[in-house]
Amino acid sequence: MRRDMRREMETFKVWARSVLTLLFRRECLICHRELRGFEKNLCTHCMADLPLSFTWCSERSEADLGFYGRAYVEKVTSLLIYRGKFKELLYQLKYKGHISIGIMLGRMLGSKLFLQESSQQSTEKAEQRQYLVVPVPLHWLKQMKRGYNQSAVLAKGVVKNLRERGIEARLCQGVLRRRRFTETQTVRDRLSRWQNVQRAFTINPNRLHRLLETNISAVNRAHQAEPLHFILVDDVLTTGATLDACANLLLKNCRCTVTIATAAFVP
Repeated sequence: MRRDMRREMETFKVWARSVLTLLFRRECLICHRELRGFEKNLCTHCMADLPLSFTWCSERSEADLGFYGRAYVEKVTSLLIYRGKFKELLYQLKYKGHISIGIMLGRMLGSKLFLQESSQQSTEKAEQRQYLVVPVPLHWLKQMKRGYNQSAVLAKGVVKNLRERGIEARLCQGVLRRRRFTETQTVRDRLSRWQNVQRAFTINPNRLHRLLETNISAVNRAHQAEPLHFILVDDVLTTGATLDACANLLLKNCRCTVTIATAAFVP
């Protein structure tokens, strides 16, 4: 019965997508070719040309090295190299309200987590943990103006993929708060970026306390509670100043591990 219902639903989705394609022209966000019925956001050619960073293939990628001596993070995974025409993907997500591209990139990013070739036990280790996926917060004024937080959209996609892989994960917003309205980082040099985000973030003590209480009650049969395991999600990794500030806040305020995941990386 359920299988029949699923087949009917899939048939209806295909039919509905075909009708919408006839009524509304859908274009690839990169090359602007008309999308075929099975394509979403990007055409097959642009999907194949995505500049993957392959940061997940090594325990010490260029992205990881950027945090050495600054914040102790377990792994830094970025999906794409931020370059050329593919910058348009992040622009469409960040400023044009293309939520679907954020979910797609988030799911792709989630599929690359815990895949280090040098560690065959990486996935098995991940399956034994519960991950709290924390998006880098926006200041409330900026979020009200934009209507959403692009990092939270990516984080939702990450959570969906991890759950599909059998890794326990949940979206955890509100642990970090942005208390200063900082100007855009795009035109700043490395030192200016670091200075711009210092003291811009703070911990929400009530939210963190609830997480710690939940963690302790879940393992009350053990002598010592497991550390919290955070996945810190942002759109683009440049100098790492923002992620460095957020990671250090988490590490200083509780016993935890931090993994960083971004949609793109600027080498």
